[in-house]
Amino acid sequence: MGPRVGRCANSAQSRRRSPMFRSRHAVVVLPDSMACYARGLYGFLRELDRRGCDLVVASSPVEEGLGLAIANRLRRAAGPRSTG
Repeated sequence: MGPRVGRCANSAQSRRRSPMFRSRHAVVVLPDSMACYARGLYGFLRELDRRGCDLVVASSPVEEGLGLAIANRLRRAAGPRSTG
């Protein structure tokens, strides 16, 4: 059946998802405010982990101001993990 995918999407993107995606995968709707996005980023990722996602897809914001910090956090979250 493949991996369960989690998607971080803004409100417009979340409305465009297909019924097939909704039944198998998980979506966390991100706030429009960059400050709220930055403040809640790890919480959004933990929520997708709690929902059993094997893979998370997130678009990196424009790397200016808070967008630079968010992009940096996303890269760190995507990095290798120690297993021991």
